[in-house]
Amino acid sequence: MEPAEVSFPEELQRVGVVNNTPNSPNPDMPTLRAEHEQAPNIVSHKAERYDGKAMLTTEALAQSLADHNYFELVVICDSALRATDTDPHGRPLTPEEVNSLTDALGVDFLLSVENVQMHSLHQVAYLPEWNVYQGTVDVKVQPTVRIYLPGRQRPMATINACDSIFWEEFGESEAFLQHHLIDGEELVEEASTFAGNIPVQHILPEWKNATRYYFGGGTVNMRDAAVYARESDWPAATALWHDSYEKSKGKSKMRAAFNLAVGYEMQDSIGTALHWAEVAQKLAEELEHPNEHSDLNDVPDYVLSTLYMQELKKRQEALPRLQMQTKRLVNEDF
Repeated sequence: MEPAEVSFPEELQRVGVVNNTPNSPNPDMPTLRAEHEQAPNIVSHKAERYDGKAMLTTEALAQSLADHNYFELVVICDSALRATDTDPHGRPLTPEEVNSLTDALGVDFLLSVENVQMHSLHQVAYLPEWNVYQGTVDVKVQPTVRIYLPGRQRPMATINACDSIFWEEFGESEAFLQHHLIDGEELVEEASTFAGNIPVQHILPEWKNATRYYFGGGTVNMRDAAVYARESDWPAATALWHDSYEKSKGKSKMRAAFNLAVGYEMQDSIGTALHWAEVAQKLAEELEHPNEHSDLNDVPDYVLSTLYMQELKKRQEALPRLQMQTKRLVNEDF
């Protein structure tokens, strides 16, 4: 789990999600951008800018927050607060508006969708080796969300997030792709909903997948420990790696130390894991310098242990902030 960019005090339990986007003068009319230089196999392309449908983004943001169960209550107000404004340019909520909205919604603070911009590139290419046409639509989605607390003159934070959504189709002709590839209203609706999920990773702690390596060959202990690791019995694997570290030398000792770092990380002992990663790095560095007993092929082990140590340092530095952000989740399944 990685900490979010924004930390909320534990007393902020009820959030209101509101739509504060400006009233666009031509909400259904895309604005053309400058054309890109075409590659030889590109049959056609067009670049456009859209104003997203903020109501859909607001609904998706509120739904995603509710699904995460991080806050006690999520209340949505997806009606455009700027619907009657004559000025198409957006502006932050005033302190008076924030106080009024939090009271009316019965919440502690507000998450406000302020803008949803989309930049799309539609492209059709002919692939001669397959005698087929390839159509792609790549949309960069940029929602802006501000966080407001009652009694404050300025927003607590502004989230300017960005991500991309991509569609692809293959067909026997350009006309087939123009008929079947996403475009227009459907594109705006799907990308607007997608936009609501983008800010969540900046607002809430998030689970992320990470790849870890460990050495499994060599001695009987190392092979048995690898079996325990595959079964996620990390205490048993760690015990065997400790035994291997004490009894081995050279490359085998370095690899046992590296495995100990992985084993302790998997048990959430980040400080101990970092210690063993540093031990592994030092042993690998000693093996890197050639002498009558060393092998130049050990250099990659030094690189591997160094990169892993850097990852563990990042986790250790982020741990206090993560612990503060997850206090409210002690009894929750986040």
